[in-house]
Amino acid sequence: MIIPVYNVRPYLEEALDSVIHQTYANLEIILVDDGSEDGSGDICDRYAESDSRIRVIHQTNQGLSAARNAGLDAMHGEYVAFLDSDDAFLPQMVEKLLHEMEPQSADLAVCSHAQCFTESRLDTAKSIKVRQQSIQGVHDQKHFLGAVAEGRIDACVGNKMYRAELWKEVRFPVGYVHEDKAIVWLIAVRIRQYVSMPDLLYLHRKHKGSITTTLSGKNFRDWLIAYQTYSSFVEQHTPELFSERQLLISQQIALEKILYRYLHQPLKEMGPEEKAWIRKWILDLGNITHGRGRGLRVWFGWHVFRFSPRLLRTLYALYNAVYANHLERLPR
Repeated sequence: MIIPVYNVRPYLEEALDSVIHQTYANLEIILVDDGSEDGSGDICDRYAESDSRIRVIHQTNQGLSAARNAGLDAMHGEYVAFLDSDDAFLPQMVEKLLHEMEPQSADLAVCSHAQCFTESRLDTAKSIKVRQQSIQGVHDQKHFLGAVAEGRIDACVGNKMYRAELWKEVRFPVGYVHEDKAIVWLIAVRIRQYVSMPDLLYLHRKHKGSITTTLSGKNFRDWLIAYQTYSSFVEQHTPELFSERQLLISQQIALEKILYRYLHQPLKEMGPEEKAWIRKWILDLGNITHGRGRGLRVWFGWHVFRFSPRLLRTLYALYNAVYANHLERLPR
């Protein structure tokens, strides 16, 4: 179990408690304190003193990827899972995933996970969005690749259990956020078969200070690089690994996601060349997919974007204002 830790004092104890109280007890728990300055490192040490399964690595701040890599370098187990230190496992996560993997000699297991927008304790009853696994059972590598391309399996590393040998020659790219999207294919091409189950076992916290919700120029650029790598992999390996249909679906998803990111990103943090690159990518994706995503709003948004990106941002701001006002008027 690898848990990178950086300035997460309000959430860390909940994350650690969710691991040490797993119904499967034979765990190696590696906490990598990545130069925390808020006392998170002291919490790690306190937990290690009371639980012999826990090892703490203290290092200078190098980022999430480097912290995960330090954990991979130090681990000894046959299986590995990753927990972000502001998230939590449900009590039976490890037991259930191993129970599905071992009889099938599977290389990877994936479960459902929930996104919770909260600063307080995580609660499945208050989750905003549940990523339910519609796929069940044991499947081969090509099935996994296709399911990721179609968006039926999320690229995030947290809701999965891995056979440790998958990571023998794989490490997270250092210096980037959204590294899950960049790493998924390196792991996918190494699996022989995987198992998927619908059980909700992982709780992912969305909060103002989290990496994925921070609106910054670097965050947006890293997301673009990761998603372009993701999209290029599918395109380059069609029809070898992906069908033409899966390629089209992956391009539709890419169009939807980049439009959404563009609408939320402060323009002042993008230079003229960057804006031109993003505009070209959106237009190219729209031309390939005929402006279709997974809903009418994407089609409408792309056609407005073709005419005027500024107008699309204005319309989107008005939509959000009207929608928020409507919610406030609903009876409680």
